[in-house]
Amino acid sequence: MATRGRYYSELLLTVICAHASKYQDSNYTEFLLARVRSLLGSAIQQPSSIPTVQALLQLSAYELARGSISQAWVYSGIAFRMASDLGLQHSDAGIHGLGPVDVELRKRLFWSCYFWDKYAMLDGGRVGMCLLTTMGITERQASIPGDCPPSRSCRKRAVSTYVRRSSTPPTCLVAQNSNLDVIVDDSMELERWTPYYGDSVNLAKFAQTPYPPSTSHAVSCFSNSCKLSIIINDIIVQLYSRRSRAITESALRDIRTRLDDWRTASPAHLRYDPDALPSVSPPPHIVSQNLLYYTTVILAHRPFWSVAAYYQVCITAAQNIEKLLLLLESTFGLNHITYLMGYCIYTGASVVLEDAKRSNLGTEHPVLRTFLRALNAGTRRCPLLERSINIIVRGLSRTSSDQPNAPPDSSAASCHLGGGPQTAPDASGTHLNPYIPAFPYFEPSSPQDFNPETYLGGVNAFGFLDCFPEMQLDPGGDFGSSIMGA
Repeated sequence: MATRGRYYSELLLTVICAHASKYQDSNYTEFLLARVRSLLGSAIQQPSSIPTVQALLQLSAYELARGSISQAWVYSGIAFRMASDLGLQHSDAGIHGLGPVDVELRKRLFWSCYFWDKYAMLDGGRVGMCLLTTMGITERQASIPGDCPPSRSCRKRAVSTYVRRSSTPPTCLVAQNSNLDVIVDDSMELERWTPYYGDSVNLAKFAQTPYPPSTSHAVSCFSNSCKLSIIINDIIVQLYSRRSRAITESALRDIRTRLDDWRTASPAHLRYDPDALPSVSPPPHIVSQNLLYYTTVILAHRPFWSVAAYYQVCITAAQNIEKLLLLLESTFGLNHITYLMGYCIYTGASVVLEDAKRSNLGTEHPVLRTFLRALNAGTRRCPLLERSINIIVRGLSRTSSDQPNAPPDSSAASCHLGGGPQTAPDASGTHLNPYIPAFPYFEPSSPQDFNPETYLGGVNAFGFLDCFPEMQLDPGGDFGSSIMGA
């Protein structure tokens, strides 16, 4: 970038500046965005290029952070199409005409597309567009870029992903042969990381206790996040996709095993135990990965809230999210939380919401209060979080008339959904859903159950995910009986 080499573009540089300008109190943002749109109009008329893909991903991230989900979805879609046009899914070292730097850049950009697609799925509530394979129920071996320890002695590791043909969405970027096992430059792994506090916090507080020297671990963090994103994709496809409602105990068991394996295999410098946290927070990108892990645990178990043990798993994960947030707040404050952190916080709130209602504490519930404080602090830099706050607050007022107020007894032959009240009809006969959606895309403004099809006139052409998978599980069926005996 500094030398204006072949991977430089004015568009990419301007997008980066525009994205960074939100951390400064200045009037440059709108000027930079106007320039970005002008340059983008020219860039998409040119042949696909790596800098343009990078710029589009950054622009998608910027638009998502400020709540423009449709624009973010469009920009990322163009980026994925360009990535496919460039063949980034084929990044083997043996490709003619590619040097080692080219191969490394292509593989990292492919995985950046893949990871961003999975995150956009979570915040947008839509089926993703990037897959590792579409070959039925197939085990896919794909090495992740940067998969090496800090000693820089790299070794090949394999990650498996399973995708069902019945639930495979239309895609535009499919990796059929992603042997991404060579790391060229891992210098960022051992770089010193220093915080940027910006102009919105009390610097005097941090001047008294300077942040201690810390290693970035950026490469291993990126690699590990890519592996987790594969599991997230399979959770969404198998448990939240409207194209396939085959929710089985074996699917949950497989996902739980893979999550446990991922956590165990995570490098020690990336893995933090919420019950034994240090006094000073690690860099935010490492905290973010730990938050995403516990969020993934909740997503995997949410469809099975009818089982007390699994409901408790979600409660524990939400409490761990709070502990990590408090650590982050004590070191850096909460003004600069990212949209990914915001989704993790929202997911944690979706779990403790019922406890806040049944205890009559509402927003004074200690864990929920932490979550709302974090989301409110982050809205200045990330307006998208306002939608999450609105959904949570409205969710506090949505109740059902059912009696049970405690998680179900796992020994019972049948149980109510979610470890809390069942949906029950109101005076008009409409069934109320006491929970908030898994994906904060819409704000339910009516007393009826949240349902994208209601907003779209029964048409699901956009591939929206099921925001309430727990409502699709029949607790009295074979699954309910078998899983409770597990």
